[in-house]
Order: sequence, then structure tokens, then C-alpha cells
Amino acid sequence: MILVRSSNCKQELIYINDNNGNSKDNNNGDVHEKEKNNDKNKHNNNGDVHEKEKNNDKNKHNNNGDVHGKEKNNDKNKHNNNGDVHGKEKNNDKNKHNNNGDVHEKEKNNDKNKHNNNGDVHEKEKNNDKNKHNNNGDVHGKEKNNDKNKHNNNGDVHGKEKNNDKNKHNNNGDVHGKEKNNDKNKHNNNGDVHGKEKNNDKNKHNNNGDVHEKEKNNDKNKHNNNGDVHGKEKNNDKNKHNNNGDVHGKEKNNDKNKHNNNGDVHGKEKNNDKNKHNNNGDVHEKEKNNDKNKHNNNGDVHEKEKNNDKNKHNNNGDVHGKEKNNDKNKHNNNGDVHEKEKNNDKNKHNNNGDVHEKEKNNDKNKHNNNNTQINTVISPI
Repeated sequence: MILVRSSNCKQELIYINDNNGNSKDNNNGDVHEKEKNNDKNKHNNNGDVHEKEKNNDKNKHNNNGDVHGKEKNNDKNKHNNNGDVHGKEKNNDKNKHNNNGDVHEKEKNNDKNKHNNNGDVHEKEKNNDKNKHNNNGDVHGKEKNNDKNKHNNNGDVHGKEKNNDKNKHNNNGDVHGKEKNNDKNKHNNNGDVHGKEKNNDKNKHNNNGDVHEKEKNNDKNKHNNNGDVHGKEKNNDKNKHNNNGDVHGKEKNNDKNKHNNNGDVHGKEKNNDKNKHNNNGDVHEKEKNNDKNKHNNNGDVHEKEKNNDKNKHNNNGDVHGKEKNNDKNKHNNNGDVHEKEKNNDKNKHNNNGDVHEKEKNNDKNKHNNNNTQINTVISPI
């Protein structure tokens, strides 16, 4: 058991045992997508990919027209329960990604190859996963028709699952992802890479032409489906999530460079954002200083689609993340916005010291926080 506390931050990192006796990274300050201790290959192993699901995960993000991320019906706590997290896995994992700031998409203990597997791609599903994030014109993240509250409900946030999931990614006007207005370079900066943290992280999210979230050639329907759109917002959302070659996740009009501008890469924060997604010692996807190859390896780009993919996650002019036309309130309602962070969101992707996508225990600096990074100098809070 390892306990890391910060005198400057509210969060604490506690490793407890899950039902199988393995160290479950959760409970107060756990991290989004933090992988288990024995996840030796996570985001590693020769251009492998992030979030590759297990072979036997037949229903994950699929289930015949169901929606991405929507877990089974009996998953009562999924993405809920007092600020719980999106991505809760197996049914018996009652607390997974939950319990007061637990972590998003924490995988099972035996998932040795998660986010890996030789040249595979981020979130790239198996070849036979024909319906993953697809399902015949359905839309990624689009919940079932009766999911009246999805991404809505008075400031609720994207990822809200079942109707009774009152707290999912919401909690009174909080917003997921939106950066501050003055973040002119957010997710941009000329050829930089998604999630690229500090300036010296030259290769992060690259890897010899491989691409994060790049789908295999034969995955014809993944995040596509004949002009259907992944999460695209309302029609009048002229800039959000692009439209006309713009970039996924582009925020307000004055956010000129966000997720776009000249082949730049999604995820790069402002130059002076030394603690990206941190604030108060926590850090969102902040990579270690010496992590030269993280999701990278020679100029490739995170989430960069194939060379001919001019409209990344688009296909026929549609836009990734674009929701249905009649989804008037999706990712909105009373000033709340999907991926839009509040202007005064000092703890972006944090909230009480928790950290988004914190990696394994032995990843001493990667996605760390608690204002305590081993072998890495972090700027003061």
C-alpha cells in the first residue's frame, strides 16, 4: 500500500485492495484511466495503442445500437455516486471509478496489454468489433432514445448514463474539458502533439507514423457510419467540434488555435501551462520530463488520423462529437458545457486533488499530482 499526501492539495493518493486482492487505484484523488500496477505494457510496447479493450470484451462500447461508454443496466453506480467517474467496468466492480473522486476507465487487474499490443491504436477495438462506437448510423456517446437526461439535466455533463445517474460528470454547472478563453494555443501550437505537456516533451504521443485513436484500415464503421457524427453538437455550434475541417473539441470563437490550426495536435495546453490540468498539484495527463517516447516516436500525432483523413472523425463533412440536431440541450443546459471548462476552473480535470488519467504506480511522474513528482520539478501552485 502506498499513500501520498500533499500539504498543498486536498487530494491524497491511496492504493487499496479491490475484490481480487489487487491494488485498486481509487478512493479520494484517484485518477481517470489510471491503470493497475501490473499494467506493464500500458501505452507502451512498440507503438501500441491507448485504451485497447480486451479480446473478450464483446459488449464494451457496443451492444447493438447501444451507446459508447454505456455500461450494463445493473451497473447502478456507473459514472455516478457523488462525483463518480465515466467508464466503470464490470458489474461487480461497484466502486470502480467512483467513490469520491475515483478513476475513469480503470481496467481489470489482469489487463496486462491494455493500451498496448504492438502498433494497435488508441481506443482501437478488435477487428471483429464491427459495431464499436458505431452500430448502424448510431452516434458515439449517443444514449438510447429514452435517455432524456443524457448530457443535459440542468448543467449535467457529457457521459451521463442512466436517468437516475443524477451526478454523472455533472454536479451543478461543472464543465468537462473547456479551457479558459485566453488559452489561444490550447490543443494546437504547430505540429505539437495531443497531450503534449511541457515544451521538452518532444515525442509524446507519436510513434513512427502510428496514430493515437487511429483506427485500422478495415474498421470502416468505427467512429463513422455513413455521415453519422460522433458527438457533434447543435447546428448553431459553428465552431464547436469543428465543422469544415476545423478541429474536434474546438471551443469558443476566440479560441483560434484550439484543437486545430495547421496540423497542430489535440491536447497541447498553453505554453506557460507548466502543470497542465493540474492546479493544486494535480496533473492531467502530464507526462514525465524524460518521457521522450510516450505515445509518440518520431513526429506522429495523437488522434491524428490517416494522411487522407482530411476531416478527422468526420466522414462526409460530418463532425466528430456532433450530436443530433434535435439534441438542443445536449452538453449544455444552463451554461454547462461538455469539455468546456469554466473560466475560473482552477482545478481543471481535477476537483479536490483527483487527477484525470493518472497512470501506474511505477510511472513516478506521469499523470501524477499531489504536488509531489519524483524526478520532476513542478511549478509551484
